[in-house]
Amino acid sequence: STDILFMVGKSKINIFNVIDEKDLKEEIKKSKNEGRYNERLIAIKLFSKGNKLSDIADTLEVSFPTVHSWAKKLRKKNGLEGLKPKLEEEDHQY
Repeated sequence: STDILFMVGKSKINIFNVIDEKDLKEEIKKSKNEGRYNERLIAIKLFSKGNKLSDIADTLEVSFPTVHSWAKKLRKKNGLEGLKPKLEEEDHQY
């Protein structure tokens, strides 16, 4: 696969050094009912297609700092595991 680089802070990240493109596609399919996690996976998919963080934020209707934090989590917290919301982030449904 092609090396896809994007900026997080002052460093470039090759997304597919962190995760496998095939694994990302499969995880997106499996997570369709997991709102926030799926949204984060879609953001990473958009990164892999060369979209800018600001454009991704606009597309997903979230703030730039939010998308930037997802990119940092991908890099620093074991790939896709770093994108999974913590329990307290999940919406509580009664």
